Amino acid sequence: MSTKKHLLFRRLPTISREDFELIFDVLDKNSDDKINVEEFNDICHAIALKFRQEDTVKKFAFYNSSRSRTLRNFVKSIMFKYVVAIVILLNLGTVITETTV
Repeated sequence: MSTKKHLLFRRLPTISREDFELIFDVLDKNSDDKINVEEFNDICHAIALKFRQEDTVKKFAFYNSSRSRTLRNFVKSIMFKYVVAIVILLNLGTVITETTV
């Protein structure tokens, strides 16, 4: 990623001084010219309300299925190593045949 493109993600949107002061005044509830922890938590809570939390659907339903366990056991077995070795040897044979003919 180029440096210019990378920096685009790190910039804040352009905002006028008046708008910035207005937003800050709304966030600074006790008007002490600082945003304390409670005010910051209020901001975070307000932001979090915009995102609804979804129920955790069985995202890993396949992972917990019997087919997945069978596949994992096959990959861990010696038979899988033999299958991979055979495929590599067939690939080597194809490369040799193609380069010598």
